[in-house]
Amino acid sequence: PWTPAGPTRRRRRNAALYPQQSARDREQCTALLPEFRIIWADSRLNDEANLEKKNLISDLIDALLERGGAEELSIVHRIDGLMQELQTLVSRERAAEPQLWQAVEELEASLSQGLVSITPQRSRVRLSLDQNIPSLRSIFTKGVLSIDNGVELAFDQHGLGLQRSFVVSTLSTWCDMIRDAEKDYVFAIEEPEIYLHPHATRVLLNTLEQVGRHDQVIFTTHSSEFVNRVPLGNILTVQRCDQGGAVASKATRPNLGALRADDLAKVQRYLQEDRSDMLFARAVLLVEGQAELFAMPSFARTLGLDLDGTGISVVFVNGLGNFHTYHHILHAFDIPHVILVDGDGKPSARRQEYADAADALFVLPQDFEQSVADALAPLRLLEVMNECLRRRGKPERATAPTGRRAAAELAALGKPLVGRVVGDLMAREEIAAMPDIVGALTETARRAARDLPGDADR
Repeated sequence: PWTPAGPTRRRRRNAALYPQQSARDREQCTALLPEFRIIWADSRLNDEANLEKKNLISDLIDALLERGGAEELSIVHRIDGLMQELQTLVSRERAAEPQLWQAVEELEASLSQGLVSITPQRSRVRLSLDQNIPSLRSIFTKGVLSIDNGVELAFDQHGLGLQRSFVVSTLSTWCDMIRDAEKDYVFAIEEPEIYLHPHATRVLLNTLEQVGRHDQVIFTTHSSEFVNRVPLGNILTVQRCDQGGAVASKATRPNLGALRADDLAKVQRYLQEDRSDMLFARAVLLVEGQAELFAMPSFARTLGLDLDGTGISVVFVNGLGNFHTYHHILHAFDIPHVILVDGDGKPSARRQEYADAADALFVLPQDFEQSVADALAPLRLLEVMNECLRRRGKPERATAPTGRRAAAELAALGKPLVGRVVGDLMAREEIAAMPDIVGALTETARRAARDLPGDADR
């Protein structure tokens, strides 16, 4: 097609036409757009160490050559000088002593003659074998990157963890040596967590945070450890979905503008305490106390529900006042969620207070410990309490308390410990005696199974 500026070329890709960049377009892109660097996941790890490809390490080699060529005493300058001497020597000897090159010239002539018949401009055909003396850059790019990790091996023969660690090192070195304060950069990293040792993961996180102070860093991840270091407003979820019978992608960017800054900062702090897996969940069960946090997954297994298998996270909100904040965040990310809250003797008031804070609400008559004590026969309650005491290295007791005293003494043993023990010991029929707990678990599982999406990237 023609435009006022002249003809525009288009390129077909995936049944669509796209404008093809002109030389002027490329110049403008270079001037206006940030430099873009992408680091792929494991399928292309070896490319990150391929000196011939355009990647971070090839940028480092170019910087080395550019810097080294300007310093007469540098090793790069010396090698470059030797290459130039070799080129001059070859040219001089060929002209001065043609008999030494007779065999080469005969081969050139024979190959050139073979090209004549298939080349339109026959008079211009001339094959020269001495023009491919390696350049200085080709010496580096033809080298083999090896790592001595007790045994020296080529890069691609080492484990994937070490290969990924090399990518981390390269990124850090690139930022130290290449980054130009006058330019903008965008780094895109696919699943940065794969194959990394836990300490190497933290090193990479620190590196990305340093890079992110000056430039934009975009990464896709399935790791909550990476998500919990990112401001909530910078996280997008991408999921597969069905759109009119076709597979499509759904991207969700949260709108957190209605949250107060102190609430957002508080939850951001909580996410760093291993709660950020909720952003990957298909449904979330929000609980008030730590006992519920540790008991719910075991209760679910006893009831025949697989929380991990269905993508359910149990999240401890650390106080009644935080339910609405978590609701706002989960609603913004379009994640179904259910609340299980203590009634503290006034369940009707709790239902009214939190009716709009979740997709479904379940209120215990008193609290979790009282529900457990009421569901257990005295001997079974004594068994639970003595197991808690054994795990703490304390002497066992002879009788079990009753009534409200039972709940108070059970809680005094330590809520996380009580949650683990009752999760291990309570039978299906005992759990069934706590209908609000059963209801919260089954409703969360039902919401997770509804319109089950694919795994989400963040």
